[in-house]
Amino acid sequence: MAAEVVRLWDGRHWPGRRRGGLLVFPFRGAPAGLATRRQLRAAGLRPGGQDITAVIEWRRGRAWAGLYRVDLARPVRPLTAAKRAAIDAALTTRRTCRVCGTDVGYYLPRSTGRRCWDCDQPAGDTPVTPDLAARTAKHVPAGPGRPITLTNTQEVSMSTDSASTEAAEAAEALVTYTADAVVLAYDLGAWRVLLVQRGWPPYQGQLALPGGHVDEGETSRRAAARELAEETGIIVDAAALHRVDVYDDVERDPRGRVVTVAYLAVLPAMVSATAGDDAASAGWLDVTEVLLGRHGLAFDHRQILFDALVLAEHQVGQQR
Repeated sequence: MAAEVVRLWDGRHWPGRRRGGLLVFPFRGAPAGLATRRQLRAAGLRPGGQDITAVIEWRRGRAWAGLYRVDLARPVRPLTAAKRAAIDAALTTRRTCRVCGTDVGYYLPRSTGRRCWDCDQPAGDTPVTPDLAARTAKHVPAGPGRPITLTNTQEVSMSTDSASTEAAEAAEALVTYTADAVVLAYDLGAWRVLLVQRGWPPYQGQLALPGGHVDEGETSRRAAARELAEETGIIVDAAALHRVDVYDDVERDPRGRVVTVAYLAVLPAMVSATAGDDAASAGWLDVTEVLLGRHGLAFDHRQILFDALVLAEHQVGQQR
């Protein structure tokens, strides 16, 4: 990070820099009075609705964490009996087999479809009842234009008194594969980002990055270029897209487990956008205003935008 001195919110000056309107400090180089969410939680505090004041970054900018003002933080809300009961119920669900309904006493992995050992791998002399087959097997066909779904597949074999039979392949949909495009342009001394307004749930009406499902036989890079053209009318060669990162947080999408690959395109100037497909509208916004929370973004697109901005500034710096 280049050595600069920035002015803080309280008038102090501190080594750091500004990026997209945010103060950026190196790891362990933030001034007193700022804390991450984890540090606030350890002190019994929470952000209390305030926007991120600054960020710390490490691993050459590939990892970062938001910083909040401690003086604006609020005490953590006490854990009520209702909240505790809800947490207990959720943890019990994670320990309970979806097939036999037994609380096994430990958390069942998603890779087995939350099934216990006995139900996940039936013994050779255990008959498979129609109820078991219906609850443990689900065939997900694929075809042109259908989103790819990654599956965890196993074969269950068993024998009966009359003859040995084989169960059909058991497949449970686990992960949906998507791609997003971050399109930036530098105009009048500031970065601009191309965003669309979602026309469908979830987050209907909110702003988001152009993107969508990766079709069968399609790479994520080509999917990002295709979705960009369909939702904004802007055509960018897939070869010109630079991969930002893979985002696979288990809670990033309310519809289920969705893994997305984000790509960056830096245009020489803002291009007129025309909304299409499932986008209600499309247009350019100031990156600083978006990162400061003045325009809410769906999913984890704010983090994706910040990561893409770091990559874009690195690319522009190398060109200079």
